[in-house]
Amino acid sequence: MGGQAIRVPTPAVALLDLVAVTERPAPVAALAEAFRTAADGPLAGFLGVTEEELVSSDFINDPRSAVVDLPLLESRGDHLVRILAWYDNEW
Repeated sequence: MGGQAIRVPTPAVALLDLVAVTERPAPVAALAEAFRTAADGPLAGFLGVTEEELVSSDFINDPRSAVVDLPLLESRGDHLVRILAWYDNEW
């Protein structure tokens, strides 16, 4: 697993770029559904998802720990995934 947080050119918002190798196959549709389920269930209020085309400033003052940008989910082969999530690091 590898990943990094990238400070974007706004005063308060950052973008998490997470790349991981999964034990089980992880197609994009399954990843998106898992994030939706978590955001609507046990992680509600902490994790969010978005399918809208938003920019970094749209996440200023967002109280959630992270918002997964579903259109930017990637899967290479069966086991390599990339997840991008926004968060307000000043909140």
